[in-house]
Amino acid sequence: GAALLASAGRPLAPLARVAVRVVPLDEFIRQESLPAPSLVKIDVEGLEAEVLEGMADTIRGVKPVILYEVDG
Repeated sequence: GAALLASAGRPLAPLARVAVRVVPLDEFIRQESLPAPSLVKIDVEGLEAEVLEGMADTIRGVKPVILYEVDG
């Protein structure tokens, strides 16, 4: 369904769709020559395993603190 926006005193309205490029964290860190994070917050509505797989090198190497919400 369409995402909705609620604002004080205004009716709900559909939000515009936005294309987002998805890149595993390990790949992004390598591509951009960035330092690995020491803290990661994950809130991905059921895709936690995929996110963790995409940052496996970071987890092994840096052992960041990981805060996550598990869906269901």
